[in-house]
Amino acid sequence: MKRYWLEKFLDRIADRGRDLLHMLTEGAALPRLGSLCRALLSGVGEATGTALSREVLRAYERMDHEGRMAFFQMLAVEFGPDPSAIRAATDEYLRSNDPKALLRLMAVVEPPRQELFRRINMAPNGTAALVAMRAELLGLLAQHPQLKVVDVDMKHLFAS
Repeated sequence: MKRYWLEKFLDRIADRGRDLLHMLTEGAALPRLGSLCRALLSGVGEATGTALSREVLRAYERMDHEGRMAFFQMLAVEFGPDPSAIRAATDEYLRSNDPKALLRLMAVVEPPRQELFRRINMAPNGTAALVAMRAELLGLLAQHPQLKVVDVDMKHLFAS
């Protein structure tokens, strides 16, 4: 009973946040999905975050195989860590050996993909959807080894 109530509650929160998404729901599938992902990472409130998470999953589910492959490629390329930020943080840490510099380095090496997956997981049935997404990704790794970074980040989410 409590679980059913919670699911209904989360659905209502997501429905109310959907009104805020109107401007993001137009356009081609992959650019739209990229916009949704960036909006989700922008630090929106809980209701909007839940709605965005659900919309990310819905947009992914509507994509065909080629669209999903392009989505995984986008995750690998556009949602990875920033090499110049890593270089700067590494230089600062090596120069100072300061714990604050180490914390900054640790923060910049974490791919934004990981936070994106954590936020997608907020959607109703988000974990199940991410598990299904990973199953599809695993089928692509033999021919597309560059997607391994996306798989590693999904595994990291499931292990935490």
